[in-house]
Amino acid sequence: MAQKIRVTPRDVEADIINGIKQGKKQSKASYRRERIGLFIAACLLVIIEFIYPPFFLWLLPALIAFLLVLLPIAYIRQRRRIQRVTMGDYTVQRAIVSQTAHEEYWEKSGRRHSRLVEFYTLSFEGGATWQIPEEGYRWCMKPPATARVIYESAHRGDEFFLVTHKESGEVAVAYHAALFDWCAG
Repeated sequence: MAQKIRVTPRDVEADIINGIKQGKKQSKASYRRERIGLFIAACLLVIIEFIYPPFFLWLLPALIAFLLVLLPIAYIRQRRRIQRVTMGDYTVQRAIVSQTAHEEYWEKSGRRHSRLVEFYTLSFEGGATWQIPEEGYRWCMKPPATARVIYESAHRGDEFFLVTHKESGEVAVAYHAALFDWCAG
């Protein structure tokens, strides 16, 4: 039997930061809701353009100013969230996998191009769910484990170490107990 990889709080912090940087993928349903909302907003803008043309004389500069303010704010928030990651805000507990889920769909990424989006989640007893990041465990595996590899190694009834946020209860990262050994110090 292969030796288990020891997970320390510093390793967990590295994985949490990696998850924040990668962001979360959208499920197919939320992707469609977002696209429908953007489509409706674009239709309304076209209708307003025909009804009241001077409206667009101030709309374009306002949109540009909005984006110039919004994008740096989103970047600053992400940087602050990464700087605030400490193990004191998270708890580690054992949990059993109750269900695995895989969803895939094609997302338009240009006029003629589409890309396949794969979305993997693990559900645990007690109601916790974890969306598996694109690449995980960068600190111990070269190359990092992909979401598909992590998903295919997890089966119903397997034991995982869950790292959950104390306030929100959201699962930040999970470690398969057959591969990893939790070391609190």
